Amino acid sequence: MDSHIIFETVFFSLFFGINIIILAKKVRISTIPLLFIAGICLGPIGLNLIQPSSLGIGLSTIVYLAVAIILFEGGLTLDYSGYKKTSRVIKNLLTIGVLTTWLSISTAIYFLFNFSLSFSLLAGSLVIVTGPTVITPLLKRVKVEKKLYQILHWEGVLIDPIGVFVAITCFEIVYAGGFTFSTFQNFLLRLVTGVTVGAFCGWLSYYLIKKRYIPEDTINIFIFSVAIFTFGVCDLIIPESGILAVVVTGFILGIKKPSEMEELKKFKLDLTEILIGMLFIILSANINFDRISNFGWNGLWLILFVLLVARPLSIFTSSLGVKLNIKQKLFLSWIAPRGIVAASVAALFALKLSEKGHPHAWFLETFTFTVIASTVILQGFSANFFAKLLNVKQKSASDWVIVGAHAFSQHLSKWISKTLNVSVLVIDTNPKNIQLLVQNGVRARVINAMEVETILEQEPHIGFILCLTDNRDLNILIAEKWLKFRDIQKVYLWDGEHQAKNENSKIEKIWNFLPKPSILSSEIKNREIILRENEKNFENGIDLLFQLTETNITVNKQDKSSNINLTIQREKILLLKIIKKEHIFFIDVVKQKELYEIVVKKLSDLHPQLPCKKLTQDLVEREVNHPTGIGKGIALPHAYSKKITSPICSIIRLDRQIEWKAYDKMPVKLIFLLISPTGDPDQHLSILSQISHLIDQEDVRQKLFHCGQDELLEIIKRQRSHLKDREYNFPKL
Repeated sequence: MDSHIIFETVFFSLFFGINIIILAKKVRISTIPLLFIAGICLGPIGLNLIQPSSLGIGLSTIVYLAVAIILFEGGLTLDYSGYKKTSRVIKNLLTIGVLTTWLSISTAIYFLFNFSLSFSLLAGSLVIVTGPTVITPLLKRVKVEKKLYQILHWEGVLIDPIGVFVAITCFEIVYAGGFTFSTFQNFLLRLVTGVTVGAFCGWLSYYLIKKRYIPEDTINIFIFSVAIFTFGVCDLIIPESGILAVVVTGFILGIKKPSEMEELKKFKLDLTEILIGMLFIILSANINFDRISNFGWNGLWLILFVLLVARPLSIFTSSLGVKLNIKQKLFLSWIAPRGIVAASVAALFALKLSEKGHPHAWFLETFTFTVIASTVILQGFSANFFAKLLNVKQKSASDWVIVGAHAFSQHLSKWISKTLNVSVLVIDTNPKNIQLLVQNGVRARVINAMEVETILEQEPHIGFILCLTDNRDLNILIAEKWLKFRDIQKVYLWDGEHQAKNENSKIEKIWNFLPKPSILSSEIKNREIILRENEKNFENGIDLLFQLTETNITVNKQDKSSNINLTIQREKILLLKIIKKEHIFFIDVVKQKELYEIVVKKLSDLHPQLPCKKLTQDLVEREVNHPTGIGKGIALPHAYSKKITSPICSIIRLDRQIEWKAYDKMPVKLIFLLISPTGDPDQHLSILSQISHLIDQEDVRQKLFHCGQDELLEIIKRQRSHLKDREYNFPKL
């Protein structure tokens, strides 16, 4: 075959494949129909610019390699933590649904075409997968309810490797001529080899990246070489095991999430789209339309069965006992477009069986491409109509994005997520800051806030943006960029100086009374300021951040009818304010209970509202269940009382040490007794923290152990600079 024709085939398939994908993204439709039409028009029955037959046996090599890279990218983007959080119906679709779809379609093929059982199972396995390449553009165009979006999205992302593994297993049986012990042995060898080699290559790649053995600017090409190497080595060991191996390699890297993961995913996504464009055009051009006539009426009945019976059966069996109404089930029953993975695997198996002279090899490719064309065209163009008809369209986007990863955004994301019951994503370009937030249970990603389209592809229900970078001008640029997308309802941004109303009503400058977010975060960590939930008193330096009303959430606008709010308050060194000379006692006792009775009695004489008997009982019970000895001769007993409005702290020095449960088993000489108002745990913890840091200093402890009563208070006052928390653990919201 003329090498010029081979070059022409590869060149035109690459050029048109890439540009059709760009065009499809521009007009926001699925790429598959455009690639399908282009392949036919450019192929032998059209302009004859692309001639797949010119590639010879190289066609199967190209297809096989492209499938491996596409599935590697699929494994890389698999989110195991996300899968664990998915709903029950998604897990059912990946198990019960897969089996239902596979077996029902295989049964229909078996009876309609009289093929062998093993071949029918192989053909049925090829159309299990839906795939993100066709689902994602459809969901971007047809805005459906979040629950339906999550189901369709996760099914498409996770089902590819499952479907391919089932198909490979069935192919082995057909290729071997039936199910034998040798077939079973080959299956186990392929499984073990693929998983073992794939896992080893994935872990090794991660280790080399983590230890910085691979230069940062070469990581993408290194991982590409690893994927090719894994695929090739596995196929040398056990034929057909390479695809499973690259999926496992990608999955391991996806789980370990090296800091360069976002750039790696972007590179692999670009590479995958190039391969998808080229591959689908070549495969479309290779379709023999004469074989479609062999399909006949039985083929039509089979396609109708796939569309109208197999999918609804899968959805209804997978959603048993799940909270989905009939309209939602009907919509899910209609939407299951097949894409590039199904086409690639079908073409690959058809080529291999043809080379062996299998009489029905043509059926695999013809059946799969017919299902792809039918589902993509019929379901793609009717999805919006059915979504409106069934009333399952998204009412309004309600998720949040916070730009800027720091302690302040961490606290805000948790409060917004819990209070509004929405998804909140924190984004930043600093990997270390993002990693800290992820470790603290916050959804966070390393990504530039200006890459709006990339973010919205993965988070399509974003309606609110909160810009909290230190750069005011950058906050405004980000706000203007996001507002170009019609689903964005509001953009809030920190300005720091100006709070004038913006020309665009969807932009609101907020919190001009706050310092830069990085400074604010540092103050939060040092407990110089605290965030309070559902504060009712807006005096004494307390400022409102968020408030939830019956209709919406307001920012920095007080509505007295609402008690659901988040406030910020500059923290004082409360310990110095609440320690008074009359609360300092030097006592000679030998038992804890006697100590509490004497001290509480003295305090109740000073504060008659204190419930003497109950408070003594609470303190004694706490010692039984949660001993308050902190070691080094000091104890920190504490309790709450609803009879007081401000905390009381008493310092007790014992003439004789008494036994007390503590980690170092030392008897106690000095006691700080704290009583706080009920309902203010943050303040209570703050004072305990200040006491702990005060007595953590050896020289201060020794002075307090031996000084006189008049000197004790002065010693504490001189330690003002040490009465701040050294680190901050966020209270549970």
